[in-house]
Amino acid sequence: MESPVDVAVFAPGLLAGGGAEKTALSVAAALSDLGLSVVCFTDRPVDPGWIHEHFGLDVPDVHFAVLPPTVRGRFRAPRAVLDLWDDLRMQRAVRKVRPRLFVNVKFKSSLPGVGTANWYFTHFPHVLEVSPRSAPHSVYLRLIARARRQLLHPRHRSFIDTYDLVTANSGFTGEKVAERWGVVAETLYPPCDLATGTDSARRRDRIILAVGRFQGRGEGVPHKNQHVMIDAFSEMEDLIAGGWELHLVGAAHGDEAQAYLNEVRTRADGLPVVIHPNASQHELADLQRRASLYWHAQGYDTDVRTRPEAQEHFGISTVEAMAAGAIPLVYATAGPQEIVAPVNPDWTWTTLAELRLMTRSLAAATDTASSRAACARRAADFGEGAFREHVRDVWKRLCAAPVRETS
Repeated sequence: MESPVDVAVFAPGLLAGGGAEKTALSVAAALSDLGLSVVCFTDRPVDPGWIHEHFGLDVPDVHFAVLPPTVRGRFRAPRAVLDLWDDLRMQRAVRKVRPRLFVNVKFKSSLPGVGTANWYFTHFPHVLEVSPRSAPHSVYLRLIARARRQLLHPRHRSFIDTYDLVTANSGFTGEKVAERWGVVAETLYPPCDLATGTDSARRRDRIILAVGRFQGRGEGVPHKNQHVMIDAFSEMEDLIAGGWELHLVGAAHGDEAQAYLNEVRTRADGLPVVIHPNASQHELADLQRRASLYWHAQGYDTDVRTRPEAQEHFGISTVEAMAAGAIPLVYATAGPQEIVAPVNPDWTWTTLAELRLMTRSLAAATDTASSRAACARRAADFGEGAFREHVRDVWKRLCAAPVRETS
């Protein structure tokens, strides 16, 4: 049996390179800086050099362990059976290091806690009970639920009951955690890089910036809608004639992401749209300092009541653009609304006509220094320092006091 570690962070999919992945690494870094032994479990080897280049994070003392490959796609069986099989294998792999604190940072994970103390960081709560399509399907769902309970968490009714602490990345997410899981979640905003030395009065370039991973579209997939922003920008001939550009920055890994990236490039053909796939942290920071406006469109053309998964549940890139002095124009739901509305509710939109109207108004404004300063002040509420202090407090609370036995 391997020697026990202080912390195990469960974060498959780090190479997706988005905000959720940055949050997982920031948790690992904050706890490692306390002198704790930290293992980060992911699905593929991760190069620390890439982490520094892409996220601007240094994690020299974090050990990365590669999980067993998933069985989904390699065997023919119902999805729920394969998911159970995978969770059993993942649980066994993490248990080998006997962590004092287990931190689950994976989106839509149903893996129970396997540490002495357990913390679930919720990006957004998935539905725990699926409505049966028929009587046989109902029997099948009950059998799967029973098998999961007996094999994964025999002492607890649900996987979430094995966790000592549940946190949510926004107030919006916390409300949904209460609705779907019956659990009170503590709000812990993800860490954001706050620009230093930003001059709100400095003249900005005629750049509209949007940041978010390029990924294939699908039901229930939180999508950044770069194609929607290109279409909206293409109808603003006056701004285009005035020298304005739209810059799209985001990670693009995998075949589906590349297919969508090709679609975006086709839509942007002939327009002053600059696409920056897999941009470095340095390149992104330069664009943030130069951009006048920041666009956000996740959730567009969806109903927040029936499709809450499709919304932006927090919005790290929105905060970071505001910190650098860009004025945000965000789709009026969930996390971005929570971030932006306290500064100026008029910077939220629900239709593309509203987005174009607000964009033209701000593009024509002669003095936006006070608005940019207000953005920077609001962004300061979501800094890395506050996040790290909260993470360290979690360690002290969970690991300095007795905790209940897990499955």
